[in-house]
Amino acid sequence: QGSGLRSMATLPMPRAMQFVPSLDIACSTLGFASTMHWEAALANASRQGRPELWMYNGGRPAAGGFSIEEEASAPRSIPWAMYKKRIARYFYWMSTYYTNYQAGEGGVDVFSRAQTFGRIDVTNDPQKGETGWMYGNGDGVLMYPGTDLEFPESSYGVPGPFAGLRLKYWRRGLQDVEYLEILRKSHGEAKVDAILRKMVPKVLWEVDVPDPNDPSWARTNTSWPEAWEEWEKVRFEIADLIEEEEPFEPSCVPQPPEADEREESESCHETGGALEWHVLGQSSLRAWVTEEKVLREEHWADCSAARTRSSLWNGSAVRLFGARNEVVSFSLVLEAGHTGGGAHDIRVSLPRLGELRARPHPASDDLSDALFDWRATEIELFYVRYLQIRGLSGSYGDERMWPTRMQRPYMAAAGGGGLSSAGWKARPGADKHYPEIAVPLELHPSFNISAGESQMIWVDMYLPRDLPAGTRSGELEVRIGPDGNGQLHTVPILLTIHDFALPERPSAKTMIPIEGGDVLRRFIGQNWVHCSKQSNEEMRRLWERHWQVAWRHKVHMVAGSFDECKNYLHYMGLIEGDLEVLKDTPEFLSVLRLNGSSFTSARNYSGPGENLSLELFPIGLYGSWSRRDWDKNASGADIGLEAGFTIHLGRWEDWFRAQAPEISSTERFLYLVDESHDYEQIEAWAAMINGVTGSGSSIPSMATLNLIDAVAQTPSLDITCSTLGFAPIAAWKAAVAEAERLGMRLWLYNGGRPAHGSTNTEGEATDWRSIPWAMRKHGIEVYFYWMSTYYSNYQAGEGATNVFRTAKTFGKHMENSSTNGEAGWMYGNGDGVLLYPGTDISFPQDSYGVWGPFASLRMKYWRRGLQDVEYLELFKQHCGEELMQSVLQRVVPTVLWEVGEANWFPDISWPQRWDAWEQVRQEMARGIESACARTKTTTTDMPVRRYAAGQCVQIPLKVAQKIRAMKCDGAGDP
Repeated sequence: QGSGLRSMATLPMPRAMQFVPSLDIACSTLGFASTMHWEAALANASRQGRPELWMYNGGRPAAGGFSIEEEASAPRSIPWAMYKKRIARYFYWMSTYYTNYQAGEGGVDVFSRAQTFGRIDVTNDPQKGETGWMYGNGDGVLMYPGTDLEFPESSYGVPGPFAGLRLKYWRRGLQDVEYLEILRKSHGEAKVDAILRKMVPKVLWEVDVPDPNDPSWARTNTSWPEAWEEWEKVRFEIADLIEEEEPFEPSCVPQPPEADEREESESCHETGGALEWHVLGQSSLRAWVTEEKVLREEHWADCSAARTRSSLWNGSAVRLFGARNEVVSFSLVLEAGHTGGGAHDIRVSLPRLGELRARPHPASDDLSDALFDWRATEIELFYVRYLQIRGLSGSYGDERMWPTRMQRPYMAAAGGGGLSSAGWKARPGADKHYPEIAVPLELHPSFNISAGESQMIWVDMYLPRDLPAGTRSGELEVRIGPDGNGQLHTVPILLTIHDFALPERPSAKTMIPIEGGDVLRRFIGQNWVHCSKQSNEEMRRLWERHWQVAWRHKVHMVAGSFDECKNYLHYMGLIEGDLEVLKDTPEFLSVLRLNGSSFTSARNYSGPGENLSLELFPIGLYGSWSRRDWDKNASGADIGLEAGFTIHLGRWEDWFRAQAPEISSTERFLYLVDESHDYEQIEAWAAMINGVTGSGSSIPSMATLNLIDAVAQTPSLDITCSTLGFAPIAAWKAAVAEAERLGMRLWLYNGGRPAHGSTNTEGEATDWRSIPWAMRKHGIEVYFYWMSTYYSNYQAGEGATNVFRTAKTFGKHMENSSTNGEAGWMYGNGDGVLLYPGTDISFPQDSYGVWGPFASLRMKYWRRGLQDVEYLELFKQHCGEELMQSVLQRVVPTVLWEVGEANWFPDISWPQRWDAWEQVRQEMARGIESACARTKTTTTDMPVRRYAAGQCVQIPLKVAQKIRAMKCDGAGDP
């Protein structure tokens, strides 16, 4: 049991790192300090997870001191210095040092003498007056005895102590820090950092060791204001800011109470944050609504209405809004009380909301057909499953780059970085369970919640194109008790439908592959299916449902080609024609997606993108074309790759041109190579493709590589798909300009913080939402995420992953890091998995036996961002480019290559709290709707005329200028 105790010693951090690296806590005194040595020691401590830094005594100029002759502001400055550097504890050595024994002296009459420590060696020093070894006024004395038998003439005869004014000044500083903390929660880190830089610009180890040869250091003033009034002005300013009640940033994530605090009490039943229900024999249940991620262990409603309230939830009812042809969402959070046996037999339903309908009760026990039939339902409810995060995806030296729950308490380093010496358990999200898998609620018709835990129920509502504007009201029903006959409780919902519609095709395009072998292993137990069955109804439904679920989230899914099946089907006479030509055409199932057949009512589909065809088609996914011997003819003779490109790309292009317009308008491209650094080969291939003659010359080349390398090493490449996390600003700006000169298009590939949001399971709810905004700000057409169904971690040499139980899907677990938990090569949570298998033969205990996939919450957050971009486009159309750009700059001020590449980075620029995004979306909705009202039209009423490719049309110059600024609607060239 003693393993929970930690060791502490009072010594400087640099010495602790050099001589006592196993120490848990270094309690350090600071007056002057070598900035370089201190920062190096702190960086090393952060990497190894120890020692933690506490502060001990000290004084000017590092921070104020406790001597009696100090200014009143000196003790006040100490908590400010601690807060700036994220130091958790300040240790002052003594409060009642009434006997100066360390100087070999006796009792001190502390009521009549200031000097309490050290010796008087000189009584009349011309500069210092009385002075001597360790001479100190008030040193070790912050409280004075109410009764003093040793000096009865100074005794008050009171059985208790009196406080020194220095103790009161210190208290003022400690209370100031509470102001700062409240301001941080309400206005964010940037606002607090600005105040800290103003009030304590240079403290602790920022005050460097003076140069004895440079007398100017002695004339340097302390950095904080000496006048008390200056501190009070700032405190009043902070109070005014707090009272503005701006939406708070969730930098302080709610934590569950400690075990000894889990007794429910009246003080923890604050009204206004959540509904509360009581059932005899069960834990109490609190209900509230959000779109944030709420971990299973978190209780946001436990003592703070501010934590739960938002524009979506006023404490007692749901208020949401949307446009026609939009999916709006929210999550009901149910929190079981900390005492009792939990909450049992819970059933949640939303039968109807105006014209919006819940899914009809299935006619048979097999739910598969019902769950993937959207023709008679606009409302879907999902039971959210959680995954435990045992380690961090990736690695950052600056704590502020991590998602909020994964940030350790940190202190600012020189240059603004966030360093921490705390361990893995200091991360609030360490080993916690994160919401991730949206399982249709029909598969969990009733459920239990353990005491002290929470459960999310996700709600999606599709607002059809023909839905009249106005408000709709309804109630979410929650029954608690056996057999569905228990207590009935309701959560009121008010939905406002604005008088405009989102366009059918996403403005921000996406591309995400599906791994066919992984899917088949989970659903049928093998990584292939006989080619004669590839196109049968059962297999068609399986593949189609993956595409349909992605399409309902406005995500464009792609797949590789099955050449082996073409060989077999041709041999059996089931397909006719030249086999070599057939290999350069899409397989049967791809054709159904390309022509939009998979997204029709005949295939049980209704919702976003109904009847539309796919927009992107990669030829040779991940560079697989290179395994096809394109440099040889049908008889195996060498013809050279340049001739091969002309032949094969020509066949592909001829096939597309021969199809109906909905297919012929699909953008096709050759996926040249994946994540290769063989620039010489890439450039040679790209140059050959640029030299293709005939119809294939219109097919562009694409490769995944950094834009800076692309413009310098592979200028013949048509499309570069680049990953961004950190980026040198000047080099990237130059590369973007050069790409524009070359005619090279830039797409976005994977990536993460701080360039845009994290794609991993432990990311914030707003992370995926930020990606389409970053695309729109910088005019990027396509975001390519590498995989949706990476169920077998073969790249790490591992086998199948139980994706319903294990968050880590990529990389290796090689060690248990003291700071990052499980760690190893490319360790990633949820990496490559955005869809979960409804049937899992590999792990039957977690199989639902459903013939189709389940979406992740990350995919739903991504959809929200994709729909936001439609708002931005409509806002631009109705309110102008300037206002739209101002919205972008306000929400995503620093993204992609704007973040730079330095030792330390600014805080993540986009809002971490979901509600801040929703308020901006509401502003845009009002602007769009009011503009529509002024012009007495809506976006769906605008006249549309289509022209054939190549047709010459005379139009007014002003109209032409507007068209140039618009994007193609997907039906052909603008």
